[in-house]
Amino acid sequence: MFTTDDGAYWTLLCCTENADGSFIPGSESVEGSLKDCAAKCSTTKGCQSYEFANQLSDPSYGNCKLYSTGGFSTKKSVDTMHDYAYVTAPPAVSSPDTLTTACPTECPDIDGREYKSQGGELFHMDCVKRHGTQVINEELQPTLKECIDSCSKYIPCHSVDYHASSKKCYFGQHHGNPTIDAPGFQSAYSLGCAGACEDGCCGTGNNGGSSSTP
Repeated sequence: MFTTDDGAYWTLLCCTENADGSFIPGSESVEGSLKDCAAKCSTTKGCQSYEFANQLSDPSYGNCKLYSTGGFSTKKSVDTMHDYAYVTAPPAVSSPDTLTTACPTECPDIDGREYKSQGGELFHMDCVKRHGTQVINEELQPTLKECIDSCSKYIPCHSVDYHASSKKCYFGQHHGNPTIDAPGFQSAYSLGCAGACEDGCCGTGNNGGSSSTP
């Protein structure tokens, strides 16, 4: 098995030919090596395999033929200079899963996600950040979720800064990302009325609403 520059993996079968003969018309060429032939196949639309045959008179080049199908073949070539390769599935690598909650309302899972409040307004949420703009109202709320829900019912409110330790919820009028680093805070700001997410929460970028607020 080997790779081409586009990241595709190829299985090489020596002294073998394509079994079904699905040759791409006009694709035969002379190439300097088996890998040059592979590179041509990887950049040709619809190419899944190729055959490369070194010239007996001059092994420094060979005939390259491209095919629109490819897979394991048991068809042996008539000479030892004829090789066949086809696109194959890349090998598996270890990739740990990301553990997330389906509808998070607590940090760190909420960071960068969106929540549709009880008032029907969509809010973008951030961890360890606060807006720091003028406070227009403050309340005690048990979680950021309740802080956002309360803001959405208060017409002038467009953003919240929530201090998790004291349970203080600070209302603001900021439309935009929080800019102040604050490890003890969580924040959110309104993206407008939600129309696309009807289940109470959604991933980043899934708002489908207008720019108006309740």
